[in-house]
Amino acid sequence: MGLSDITLTSGLSFSLLSLKKTAKQMEQVHERLSSGKKVNSSLDNPTNFFIAQQLKNQADDLTQVQQNITESIQTIKTAANGITGVIQLVNQMKAVVDSARNTTDPQAKSALAASYDELYAQLNYMVSDSSYRGLNVIGDNDPSLLGWKADDLPVSLNPNGSSEYIVEGKFLGAGYALYEAGAPDVGWVPDDRGTRIAPVTADITEFPEPALISLPLDFVFVLDATGSMGPYLTQVKANVQAFVESMQAQGVDGRYAFAKYGDINPSQGGEAPVLTPPVFYTDAAAFSAALNASPNSLGGGDIPESGLEGILTTLSDLSFRPEATKRMVLLTDAVVHTTADGMSADTIAGTAASLTAAGIRLDVAAPLGGAVQAQLGPLAAATGGSYFSITDSSFYTGGFGFTPDTTIPTSEPVILSADYAAGEFSLFFSNPPPGEVKVMTSEKAGIGVYHSWLYDGFNSSEGITAASNDLDAAITMLRTQSQLFGSGSSVLTTRDAFTSKQVNLSLEGADNLTNADLDEEASNALMLQVREQIGATTIGMAAKSSENILKLF
Repeated sequence: MGLSDITLTSGLSFSLLSLKKTAKQMEQVHERLSSGKKVNSSLDNPTNFFIAQQLKNQADDLTQVQQNITESIQTIKTAANGITGVIQLVNQMKAVVDSARNTTDPQAKSALAASYDELYAQLNYMVSDSSYRGLNVIGDNDPSLLGWKADDLPVSLNPNGSSEYIVEGKFLGAGYALYEAGAPDVGWVPDDRGTRIAPVTADITEFPEPALISLPLDFVFVLDATGSMGPYLTQVKANVQAFVESMQAQGVDGRYAFAKYGDINPSQGGEAPVLTPPVFYTDAAAFSAALNASPNSLGGGDIPESGLEGILTTLSDLSFRPEATKRMVLLTDAVVHTTADGMSADTIAGTAASLTAAGIRLDVAAPLGGAVQAQLGPLAAATGGSYFSITDSSFYTGGFGFTPDTTIPTSEPVILSADYAAGEFSLFFSNPPPGEVKVMTSEKAGIGVYHSWLYDGFNSSEGITAASNDLDAAITMLRTQSQLFGSGSSVLTTRDAFTSKQVNLSLEGADNLTNADLDEEASNALMLQVREQIGATTIGMAAKSSENILKLF
């Protein structure tokens, strides 16, 4: 018999349904009391649930905006801290200038100028270090050479970015460039000490790194042209034009020569020790053609050859440029005659001394080990040169052991006259000799101060006055910018407080739609407990009534 076959009285059925309803209501009240919310899911109240969820999402978005505002305030505070430090350094620089005004001792002025330049460098270091999470609103972050542009600080003030506040960055370090009149795209930017300047072009990146240029080059091949050297001379001829063209492509101002030597051994009939006197060439094709057309030796019967004569003839016949890098490479497969065998006018040591005196480095390409390296290795080393294997093909294809020297052509400029108001200077550049006078215009950046050398090392009253005026203007600029950043910080602080209240209002609205009245729910729980007890009693009474009827039979 199933439960459906049991017939309950109407009173018992009503009491049972009432008890079930009370139990369900009690479960709902317990859930509200435990969660504190009257709407725990969309089943409780779809309208309130989804509106509250929307308000919570809005609060989350505003919280993210508030975090960005807070980080932006920290960025401004970091910049303000940097400005405070820069002001202190500028005040110290002004004290140095005042000290220079009050002394006539040249050594004291020189020491004060060095102290000033050290403060100048530290000022730029401090500005560069005033960044927060990679953002620097007072540092130079422009990749172009003369940009001097700090980062701006854009701050979104609402979730969709339609409201924005921009704190404009300003480079507050010290920088300047000097331009030659009539050449606006070519200038000179001082290095970090300001004591030297170098030519640069406006498209070079990473201030203040100047462009590197190659020094002039005078390069001579001294070639053993005896019979056994044939394979090696072939490799020289095959690669010499490419070598010269490579130097030209790298901007090297090069001149190239060769001297072929043979053997003066009388037992072989004798011949001139130098077969081809050296001549400088600047054209790659002409140099290669002359080398290919030059004769080789008919001698070379014994082992020593006339290598020292080839070197000494090169020294006497060629006129090397004083400012050039001077290189010579000796290619041979044999030892050379010296005064020891009576067939040379010089010794290894004497030849090395002559090369050193002329400022020429000699590299040697010859067989490794044995008598040749034992004799010629010290010759190369004495001139600062290297010893290469004559059988190594990379020696020929890789530039004959030579890599162009690059350097920054520096000069100690002397100020002949200065118009500080107009930013115009007449400068004497001592290097390269005999020197040159250039009229130049300055472009200042940042706080607008120069290194000490442009103030004439504080040796003139005009330079001291100009430095003092520039530093006063720098302090005024720094204070003004500090106030501007303070204003920006104040705006963002106000927005931060406003956004915080907006977050609280959104969360409060969501809570009003979903939170339960705990006092009310506690009262409901008590009433439901009473109702539950009454229901249970009612069911018991109904069951007792049926039992009494049964006793009648």
